[in-house]
Amino acid sequence: MSVPTPRETSEFPPMMRRLFTAHAIRVAYGDTYDLREMWELRDALDLAIVEAIRVGRHVQPAAFSWGGIGDALGVRRQTIEQWYSRRHSGAQLRRQL
Repeated sequence: MSVPTPRETSEFPPMMRRLFTAHAIRVAYGDTYDLREMWELRDALDLAIVEAIRVGRHVQPAAFSWGGIGDALGVRRQTIEQWYSRRHSGAQLRRQL
């Protein structure tokens, strides 16, 4: 596997981790009903990943091949393809509602 090149988005994952951790601490000391918002955030992240893959496969088909995505995630091509197909069909349904 090659060494990842520096990228414009590299500062976002650590920031998001800090935000999720802070939110989790506040929810833990809050109300169990606050968990619903966290659950919805998880769904929003799943949808964002699906959209990133969908758009990436359109604008950068060579980089966003199933094999390329699998390599980046450290999983087999079939694994990510199956994950995407399950999430993508659900994402389409959510967009229609």
